[in-house]
Amino acid sequence: SVSVYKEALLPGGHHVTSTSFTRARSRDGSFVMVPFTGPRDDGVKSYAARVSHYVQLSLPAGVHAQLPEEQSPVLLFAVCDVLPYLQPFDDEDICGFDSIILFGRDRGSRAATFEQLDYPVLLGSVDSPLFRQEFQGQDGLTWWAFVPLYFRTGGKRRAV
Repeated sequence: SVSVYKEALLPGGHHVTSTSFTRARSRDGSFVMVPFTGPRDDGVKSYAARVSHYVQLSLPAGVHAQLPEEQSPVLLFAVCDVLPYLQPFDDEDICGFDSIILFGRDRGSRAATFEQLDYPVLLGSVDSPLFRQEFQGQDGLTWWAFVPLYFRTGGKRRAV
């Protein structure tokens, strides 16, 4: 069976949303960092991606019986639109020693803005949610800057 969700809790405890989640108040929580191999095939790198929805796939009983006992019969995916890769850079003054900033550009339509549409990523492989800041570039286009959120912010939290 397949179930589709508008929001999810990442394995690290971060609450993330999707583009179909319409109740966001303070920030858009649909951007995450995912592993992706780009068109140049230069290895797997961290890309900024926007989640369109989350999928829970329950395997049939026949398949579940063949799995090792420790493996779950449920697979969790984030279905993402992946931004083209732009070299991230470190800046201790802006985002801390271990963090990176990723950039992307809003080109109007979904197909023109993103490199890969509807890319499935196992939820356990999603690295972190991203905080997005919009700014107007010298080229007149809208650019997005992303900072990985490795700290917890307000909103939904899991009870300890």
